[in-house]
Amino acid sequence: MEVAVAKDPSVDPTSLGNLLMRGGMVSREQIQAALIEKSREEDRYLGETMVEMGFISRQVLVTYLNQQMLLRSKSRTEVLRAVGVAASGTLALSGSLDSLTELASQVLQKLK
Repeated sequence: MEVAVAKDPSVDPTSLGNLLMRGGMVSREQIQAALIEKSREEDRYLGETMVEMGFISRQVLVTYLNQQMLLRSKSRTEVLRAVGVAASGTLALSGSLDSLTELASQVLQKLK
């Protein structure tokens, strides 16, 4: 089973696997192994599979699921406000996922 990477526009860059890989938490090979293991049982989640296989801790899973949720549900303005940056152009975002990922990380740190 081959895993597509976020650079492919047909792949969701906010998928858990892509976020974990881009964050340096897992390798492409670990994601592939977890996807194969996950496919053996219905109703199994990739994140739980990676925890069970020892690739990530439960805390890492929760952190990245929160990040994923923020990236998928918050508009740029909401994220900017959450980290205390004025949305009036103080920080110019060009739609870059890297910028949004960094902002989501900052939001998570403030919520701790």
